[in-house]
Amino acid sequence: MDIMEYAKNAEINVSSCLSEDDKLILFVKTNYEKVKGLLDCKLIITDVLYNQEYKGIVIGIAPVDDVNVVSNYEETYKKNGVVGLVNSEQGINILKRVVKTGLPLISFFIISEDLSIWSEKGLFNSDESIIVLERALNLMESVS
Repeated sequence: MDIMEYAKNAEINVSSCLSEDDKLILFVKTNYEKVKGLLDCKLIITDVLYNQEYKGIVIGIAPVDDVNVVSNYEETYKKNGVVGLVNSEQGINILKRVVKTGLPLISFFIISEDLSIWSEKGLFNSDESIIVLERALNLMESVS
């Protein structure tokens, strides 16, 4: 799958969820500054929540610096974060496989509006992040 070809026709700040070879790709085209911040960062915050309105799992990422993760969390997230939504049956099944196997089967692509730069972030490659994902999936199943 050629992400850049897909990006040419994508809407700005609208999440897309694609799957290929039993892997999940979240995709957002957004402003240059957000992409640059995510491209240059050494550490990202990942938030995972169940969203009842969209009947899916919302995954947000934002860059942080190593020193002020907690104190600047909300400001950093609002200013520099991007959000993806997984609400297809195939996408949810891949998330469940991540929880069961611990395999990092998800990538988050962030591409600038002018298509000049992009960043790919792997998700759920630690035990802590998988636990947060599992909680969101359990909440989704409990309200369904």
